[in-house]
Amino acid sequence: MKIWRIIGLWIGILFLAYQPLSAKDQDFLKIDSKFLYTRAWVLKSDQKSSIIVLIGMIHMGEPEYYDAVANILNDCHSVYYEGINIDAESSATKSLSIQQIHRSTSISMEGIDLFRLQEAQATDAKAIGLVAQSNAFVPKSNWRRADMSYKEFSSLLKEYYRGKISLDKNSDDGEDYEIKTMDPDSKTTRSNIKQVRRHLAKKLYSESQELINNPKNAKLYELLIQKRNTVALGIISSETTNQQIIGMMYGAAHMTDFLQKLNKDWGYRVINTRWIPAWSLQ
Repeated sequence: MKIWRIIGLWIGILFLAYQPLSAKDQDFLKIDSKFLYTRAWVLKSDQKSSIIVLIGMIHMGEPEYYDAVANILNDCHSVYYEGINIDAESSATKSLSIQQIHRSTSISMEGIDLFRLQEAQATDAKAIGLVAQSNAFVPKSNWRRADMSYKEFSSLLKEYYRGKISLDKNSDDGEDYEIKTMDPDSKTTRSNIKQVRRHLAKKLYSESQELINNPKNAKLYELLIQKRNTVALGIISSETTNQQIIGMMYGAAHMTDFLQKLNKDWGYRVINTRWIPAWSLQ
């Protein structure tokens, strides 16, 4: 099996000389005049033979975006992805992605409705010509959700916010994220969609930076990102062998902490990186 072919022919032998993890290595979103991009990294350790393919995701994108991600992950021995594991005792029956939680908690700490968030995301994505991640991927037999359980996450929320938030409670407060659906053939509609995409891309970028870099958000960042990443890496460590190509697909805001943990605790270094166009902004 040719490793370089397996991970998309974008790792080169020349990158095997390790470099320290720089701030630039950790950038996870990028916007230019054409696209909003997320980023993928390939990491390797000088003490382990396994390779990690780490992909930062946003949870709505072009069909081609998901095709590109799927091609990268195609021949990984195992793929781990995020999503709160819903248990039978909760009133909710669907998983909730990290970006949905980010959006809710940054608006209101009064409650998260799993159903409404997931359905609203799919509706919003469709309105601007995108696809929700939950509708784009069907987990394969070698895919494994590696995240907290509903119970664990709900307990942490109550601990941090003194019982003011519950995953089973609906909230009618906060910003309206519905995007008005218009005639798809209208020139005005196409222009509006372009503007909406640009606005959302900039907002996504600024809010993710705010979550990570603003000291006021340190507790929220610890809960939404750092603690969940620790759980994910514990699951991955317990299940993988030293002879694997490990795929990891998590929300883009997870990437900085994942890269730091993989570098410091696991001894992995970035050997290559690639920006993946997620939305067209033209």
